[in-house]
Amino acid sequence: MASVRSLSRWVECRKFYQHSRLLQLNDANNPEKLRVGFGSFHSEGPEYLIRVPPSQWSNSIVTDLPRPPDVCMCLPGTNSMREQFCIDFKNWTFINHGAFGATLRCVMEHTHAWRLKQEHQPLLFFDRLLFPEIIRTTHRMAAFLHALPTDMVFVPNATAALSTILHSLGKTLQPGDTILSLDVAYGSVKKMIRQVCEKTAATSVELPVRFPLNSKQDLTDIVRAYLLECPRHALPSVAIFDHVTSNTALVLPVVELAELIKTHSPATLVLVDGAHGPVQLPLNMNDLKEAGVHFYAANFHKWMCGAKSAGLLWVACEKEKSLLEPLIISHGYGNGFTSDFIWDGCRDYAPILSLASALDFWEAHGLHRVQSYSYGLLQKATAYLKDQWGTKGILLSESEPTLHASMAIIQLPENRDYAVCMEPIRKIRQTSENCTNNLNKSEVTKQEDTVITNVHIQDWLFQQGIEVPVKSIHGKWYVRISAHIYNRMEDYEHLSEAILSLPTC
Repeated sequence: MASVRSLSRWVECRKFYQHSRLLQLNDANNPEKLRVGFGSFHSEGPEYLIRVPPSQWSNSIVTDLPRPPDVCMCLPGTNSMREQFCIDFKNWTFINHGAFGATLRCVMEHTHAWRLKQEHQPLLFFDRLLFPEIIRTTHRMAAFLHALPTDMVFVPNATAALSTILHSLGKTLQPGDTILSLDVAYGSVKKMIRQVCEKTAATSVELPVRFPLNSKQDLTDIVRAYLLECPRHALPSVAIFDHVTSNTALVLPVVELAELIKTHSPATLVLVDGAHGPVQLPLNMNDLKEAGVHFYAANFHKWMCGAKSAGLLWVACEKEKSLLEPLIISHGYGNGFTSDFIWDGCRDYAPILSLASALDFWEAHGLHRVQSYSYGLLQKATAYLKDQWGTKGILLSESEPTLHASMAIIQLPENRDYAVCMEPIRKIRQTSENCTNNLNKSEVTKQEDTVITNVHIQDWLFQQGIEVPVKSIHGKWYVRISAHIYNRMEDYEHLSEAILSLPTC
């Protein structure tokens, strides 16, 4: 009964909140009614600013602000392009951009300038400048993503966006409801789903993906078969798909998957984990909305090369916005979607404001040109490693251009003695044991010394100055390579040589 009362209270709260939203929507036709801000902030209301182009804002909003540094035009893969990043290329072969990205130097400078501006007069910054500048950046990012400014808000990262969505939707789930996903989903998202299901008694359905894949139809067929076999009363309440998977580097056909869900289960809410989406893929949020995607979460620190702690939460329609509650409740709560998320307390907002520099960079270099270089380099590097190692990926060759973008995984050769990779670890452990006079290894430790894992291989490559993840998938070891605008073929040649330097077995 307690859970029923709790759900009832939440429903009543949502009714009140949705009524507030309805009043806001009625006022949206007359933005002047939304000009009043909230709390003690002295800037115009976020719900007004998000609906009015910055060119029409009052002059009082414009002041002496940090300008984005000039963009240095460089050819992809050149030394000049590498100088646009802070990576230590002299000591590292860095082919793991997909992990945490790498921030552009111009973005770093712009971020620092905003932090200095904040400290010159903190009250001026937070009370009067911050909200208009966040929303100015929102307008620019919306144009870049082909989205409406009113449909998107900034969050620290994709994890925060996904947590917000699932935490909110979890309050509407009932015992017997289903959350649908694929087994190639990101590990932390699987944990989020598990937590929601444990709290609500909903059911997680994780469809297996088997390799090798022939085409994107293999993926849509998996979901279609499930939906056709599923009784109408058991169709999923929520479906979650990666745009680009992390472990397997697959570009999932999210448009086709969303259209499939809309056809066979129109009441299902579709959430896309787009952590690797912006810049790696040509995003058009209007197309995703038309296909039937309801929520999209993304990072700007990965392929966009923004500063850390800037991400995206995009919601297709007002109905879905009314379902969401921010994880942190603050002064703007209940004033509208933008207001709900624009302020979550006093913290560093410079990574959001400096996104203007990242947008300048990609718009100047041309997104299509950048993507063409990365895609072409990845295909060339993948073919080279397969040829050198005599191995395969997880796709048939003719399907790779559509199912990989700027990341791919390639199987490591099986004829190498990877036990060599454990030697440095054994030496470190032996030194530690000698220092503590503990020369009697436990049986567990002895066993660990003989079990080689993908972690040992990745650590060994790290010691060779090569930053690349090693994945264990279906009992085989793969490297996941990234190809961004600063990478070039010599990076993958170095990786190949390192693996081939291991003794044969």
